[in-house]
Amino acid sequence: MPDFWLSSGHHLLDRDEGGGLLVTDEFLKIYLARPELAPPPDACVAERSLHAALLGNPRRPVTVSEIAAITDADARENWSFMTSFRDRLIRHKTVEAAYLDLVRRGAGEIPPLFINHLVHVILRNLLDGCEDVFMLRAAELFFRPQRLSLHDGSLLAADEEKVAGAAKMLQDGLFTRFPKPNYCLALHCAADLPAGTVGITEGYALANVNSVDIVIRGVSGHGAWPHKTKDPVVLAAQTVLALQTIVSRETDPTQPAVVTVGSIHGGTK
Repeated sequence: MPDFWLSSGHHLLDRDEGGGLLVTDEFLKIYLARPELAPPPDACVAERSLHAALLGNPRRPVTVSEIAAITDADARENWSFMTSFRDRLIRHKTVEAAYLDLVRRGAGEIPPLFINHLVHVILRNLLDGCEDVFMLRAAELFFRPQRLSLHDGSLLAADEEKVAGAAKMLQDGLFTRFPKPNYCLALHCAADLPAGTVGITEGYALANVNSVDIVIRGVSGHGAWPHKTKDPVVLAAQTVLALQTIVSRETDPTQPAVVTVGSIHGGTK
């Protein structure tokens, strides 16, 4: 069976005599590659210098003044969270010991994303050598949000790493090895309900989700000569409006549909 859950970084870790996971420099560098920490083009010198220094030595101590020198407030917060988490991680002999300490003493301000990553890589180690696709798929429920959708009358679960997991379960004979269920019970949080209440509904409760990234490239130029450019910001604005016609002009009015542009980035100044 091919290696699985590569995004956990399991293949970058070493093992001790008992099989515990030992943190390596390569594993620590995973966090430096995250979009929250990779310096954007307009990052200040302090942020770029800190990132470069940790790429060279990811265990290098980071002082409060180095983080305080970063211009962007969000970047300062991200670096503070990451270095605090890193220090707790390398303070212990194994990844498992670091996770146990977080559970016993409390995670403090460490983001849940980092805790989920530890669960991810520890589970990957425990399941090393497992070839039961159903067990592997079920294990993902412990650390990764799931997306549910219908396909040929079957309920499929997909996640952010790979949408082929449920398809492999069907190929492996899910509904021939086990009876096809008559009902499916699903649980989800609802931001529109008061805390402490439970809502119940039959049929569809939420829209299925598919995501796509669109890159619009233009031709740069001087602001005084706009006629010699192809402005991607203007093109992106037109695209946002055009996408709304998918629902109003290209979808059967009797079928529910939602198109959302969740994020847009463009320009240099």
